[in-house]
Amino acid sequence: MKEKTSYVISMGKAIIVCKSFVCKGFTLIELPAVSRAKAQAFTLVELLIVIAIISILAAMLLPALKNAKDLAKEAVCKGNLKQCALAGISYMGDYGDALSVTTGVPSWRSWSYLLSNGGYVENSNIFLCPTQEPTTYSTYTTYGMLAYSAGYAPPFCKYDSTAIISTLLSNKVQAPEAYFYFSDSVCNAAGASYGKQTYAISLFGGPGNLCPHLRHGGQVQSAFLDGHVDKCDVAKIKEDSNKIYGKNTIGYIDKNLIGRLVNNY
Repeated sequence: MKEKTSYVISMGKAIIVCKSFVCKGFTLIELPAVSRAKAQAFTLVELLIVIAIISILAAMLLPALKNAKDLAKEAVCKGNLKQCALAGISYMGDYGDALSVTTGVPSWRSWSYLLSNGGYVENSNIFLCPTQEPTTYSTYTTYGMLAYSAGYAPPFCKYDSTAIISTLLSNKVQAPEAYFYFSDSVCNAAGASYGKQTYAISLFGGPGNLCPHLRHGGQVQSAFLDGHVDKCDVAKIKEDSNKIYGKNTIGYIDKNLIGRLVNNY
């Protein structure tokens, strides 16, 4: 190996002197040795920049992940409501077009018990929306069924005040596509059930404490008597209520995830 020439390389204000050697027809350039520890070291400013970038990316991604999770739960809720509607329609086909919200005294049971105990539903988890408490099924913590509504019993609802039985008569509903069969619900009454899903809903009147719950992006998800499932805002609830009740004043609609009472709609 023979030393041939020297090179001067200017990099800004730094000048690096390199030697070249001829070795078997190749020219090798010898660069000054650089400390590995010095080459790999981060300055405090660089470290802070990296941390800031990671923080910004996390702030951008976390809401997207939450939205994706919420949409997944909403899809499960829609599937659950669809199964509830089909099971309820099948039940009414076998029992004179009627389904009771509750069975009344002395043995209190809700509509979900009738469907489950009758073999129309195999998995009781379909009675619950995964977005709202509770996550464990019981006969009175479910989606809400609409029948007798806050002091007003239309022709398609049979109400027994003695036994406290409210029954839907589906063959008397004039607009099944507008009838809220099962819906996201919440209880507003103080006590252990406050903020939890509940077996019945009321669309108007008052004071009521079993309300539709606008928990999916400010909308309530409902299964209708014709079997379809849809999300409804307050305007849509009023429109459909007008079709089935002849009224469009909606009271006590709850749109907060914690189940607070909202009125004056």
